[in-house]
Amino acid sequence: MKITSALNLFVFCGALVCSAACSQDASLQSCKSDSDCQATEYCALGGGVFFSTDHCVARSDARDLEPDADSPDAATTLDGAVEQTEQNDVTEPAPKITCDSVCAGEFPVCDEVRDECVVFVSPAGTRDDSSGLQPDSPVATLAQAFVVAAEHDRRILLVTGGDFAETMTLENGIRIYGGYDPDLSWERHLERFETRIVGHMEGKQGPNKALITVTAPELSEPTVLDGLTIVGMSSTGWSVSTIALSAYRSQMLTLQNMKIVAGNAGNGRDGALASTAIDCPMFRGGAGAETAPLLRPCAPESPPNQSGSPGFGNPLPGQYGQGGKGARGLCSRFTSPRFVESGSDGQNGRPGDPGDNGTLAASAGAWNSQGEWVILQGSQPTAGEPGGGGGGGGAGGHYDFKTSAQELVPGGNGGNGGDGTCGGGAGQNGMSGGSSFGLVAIGGRVIARNTTITLAIGGMGGTGSSGNPGLPGRIGEFGGESECASNLCGGRGGNGGRGGSGGHGGLGAGGHGGDSIGIATVMEAEIDIDASVVFDTTNAAGGEFGSSLDLRLMGLAGGVVETRSFTSLP
Repeated sequence: MKITSALNLFVFCGALVCSAACSQDASLQSCKSDSDCQATEYCALGGGVFFSTDHCVARSDARDLEPDADSPDAATTLDGAVEQTEQNDVTEPAPKITCDSVCAGEFPVCDEVRDECVVFVSPAGTRDDSSGLQPDSPVATLAQAFVVAAEHDRRILLVTGGDFAETMTLENGIRIYGGYDPDLSWERHLERFETRIVGHMEGKQGPNKALITVTAPELSEPTVLDGLTIVGMSSTGWSVSTIALSAYRSQMLTLQNMKIVAGNAGNGRDGALASTAIDCPMFRGGAGAETAPLLRPCAPESPPNQSGSPGFGNPLPGQYGQGGKGARGLCSRFTSPRFVESGSDGQNGRPGDPGDNGTLAASAGAWNSQGEWVILQGSQPTAGEPGGGGGGGGAGGHYDFKTSAQELVPGGNGGNGGDGTCGGGAGQNGMSGGSSFGLVAIGGRVIARNTTITLAIGGMGGTGSSGNPGLPGRIGEFGGESECASNLCGGRGGNGGRGGSGGHGGLGAGGHGGDSIGIATVMEAEIDIDASVVFDTTNAAGGEFGSSLDLRLMGLAGGVVETRSFTSLP
């Protein structure tokens, strides 16, 4: 089977190949026959990824690096010529490219790729377990291709144009090449035959569970994605973030001829409406005073009647109302007939303190130590405090117009104080919007060449909800009327004080808008890119900020950033 490639001039170093057009170590030549190659870097170009030689190490058992021209496994160079290279004044011919190294996973493409090296993939393929081994019987999904590759020890996946609605977890050492003709001729044309991996949502969505289309976990062998379009999933879930490609502690992932298209993130949820009634330890009003018998014998200055009880409340000065004082009685033997004084009214209970407002989150989100993007939240607002109870009214004064107990006119009882009421329910912070990522590297190293990263839209921040006012304090009872005899009456009881109203519930803060980020690096990850990697921000936007009734609690709008480095949470 023929595979076309746009490779430039190559020089060989044993089984390792590098491109003469690469920027770092590609100018190095083949080692002498008494040396071994030491490959420490990658270089990427057009049709494949190639080791670059960092230096040569001398060895005692010299061998000729040039393959036997008569060997049945030998093949010509891509342009059919033998190239001359020079190093340390030694001229040696470049060896011919064979396909043996393809199956070994050392070199991704050559003129003739043997079928036993490849798994063939096409949306028009079958799901038969025996498929994928021949060009005319491809498998239908990438997930199935990984299974076939593992079972038959194959490292290369050739994929036709078309859409693959699936998420994908890369396997160590696998090399995937897209852009092949869907008619199974296996001619490659990246622009005509676009191979798209379009993420398929699975499982529960949530603020701390980002949608990831392609995951590359801990790749320690050379792994290549070439000629693919990875489309991030868009979400309508609350505060759901989305990542097109996530590489976690992978040291040997190379991307080339790629299109990475981020998805739109989910908006933050608005704060829930505050409850109109909350449970609270309601503070009772104080009891009104009950009238007591006047001390005998009747004196010019009769002692005062009973005072009302204070209301109940928080143990703070002035939180609850004091009870009213009882009035003094009168003796007709010493005074002319008149109305006796009424008891004093109880004091009103103190209103409850308002609840605390919510606080803004430090940012829309952050990476935790497990490499997960989590939505950050500020402290939530609190409910208003309950009001204190009103004091009870004092009892009215007695009137004793003769000396016999039967002729005593008692004063009225004081009224009970009103209860304090519960504070208003708290508002709730709006959630920050999810963030949209194209490529995320968490630790490790990723190389990207000739790749376009298209940024999308971050989620809007949610609106913080308002707290409710507390309920008005309950009115105290009226004081009781006294009894009367011969139009002579005792004092009226004092009214109970009104209970304190509950405090206003705290306001919720707005959520931050999510960011739109092309490449994010976390935990000191390294991204090796050059001018061939471009960012398309044409339709990108950060999420709008979430509002609040307090201007100081407005969220921040998200930003559009091509590259950003993050530290992780402890």
